[in-house]
Amino acid sequence: MTTPASGSSSRRSSSDATPDSAVNQAVAAISEDIASGFYQPGDQLVEQECAQDYQVSRNTLREAFRILQRQQLLVHQPHKGVFLRSFDSEATAELYVYRRFVQLAAIDAFAYASEDKQQQCIDTMIAACDAAYNAQAEGDWRAVGTSNSEVHLALVDVAGIPKLSEDMRIIMVQSRLAFLSAAHRGDLAATHEPFIDGNRELANVLTAVQQAANTSEEARDAARRQARAFLHDYLDRAERTVIDLIEGGSSALGFLR
Repeated sequence: MTTPASGSSSRRSSSDATPDSAVNQAVAAISEDIASGFYQPGDQLVEQECAQDYQVSRNTLREAFRILQRQQLLVHQPHKGVFLRSFDSEATAELYVYRRFVQLAAIDAFAYASEDKQQQCIDTMIAACDAAYNAQAEGDWRAVGTSNSEVHLALVDVAGIPKLSEDMRIIMVQSRLAFLSAAHRGDLAATHEPFIDGNRELANVLTAVQQAANTSEEARDAARRQARAFLHDYLDRAERTVIDLIEGGSSALGFLR
């Protein structure tokens, strides 16, 4: 049966939508619930219950499930049903290979973006970090995880490529599943807390790139390379943290030290 985590859902009605838009709306709503931690890895999404929850026909829901399977968020088990994907260490490592390619290239895009785009990116990151700190104070670790994801999405968005941003959002939902898979063997605080300060430092590093871009090409290039080095190290440590938690270790306590 469907076993959602505690918290509010993003339920939306698709009853008045065209077939294609109804499927897309169902995909978006379920993805948002996955990204927010409403479901847990291994949860079964029961067709009848989900059709009622998301207010769509069962045919529409089946198509949405197929799309989410292609996005590697759900898995279908013959004669059993559809389940939320769990991430092991190998799948997590593959995820971070993708993230390095995209996010390090996004640093380059940021360095040569307009000042307005740079500032919008930094402002979004800082707002997400502030939200994470507030959620931390309230012990709302699912909200912390959501805010952490928004930091990285803001960086990729600065490239101004809609398809890349769309794909990155899927990757960040997958990342959320990897974090939740790790939390099954620890707790949400250990999984998310180490990244809050790191995300704020990333915003600071990008601010330095923005400031350097206003001085000289040489200064911008030096700051860009420093930002790439920081983010590469950040992602390396994040990968080790999540994999260690999945495998039963505790390296999260040493993240960014």
